[in-house]
Amino acid sequence: RRKKGSLSVLPTLPLDILFEIFMRLGPADLLHLARTNKAFRNVLMSRQSAFVWKAVLDAVGDKYPPRPPEMSEPVWVNL
Repeated sequence: RRKKGSLSVLPTLPLDILFEIFMRLGPADLLHLARTNKAFRNVLMSRQSAFVWKAVLDAVGDKYPPRPPEMSEPVWVNL
């Protein structure tokens, strides 16, 4: 039998707790997390999660240039 990892409980947490955790990540880490599985992708790439991306980009301040208005936050981080 395979032993479950210590992070296996993460996808089962309530969304408000997940969003608090997500907002503490860096932009690249958030993008990588969104690419780990379909559940995280569906949550992080939905329009309802835009506030998480904005908070993460605001937290890094001047490390990233300002986002062009025609680009979404995940696309800007990916670039």
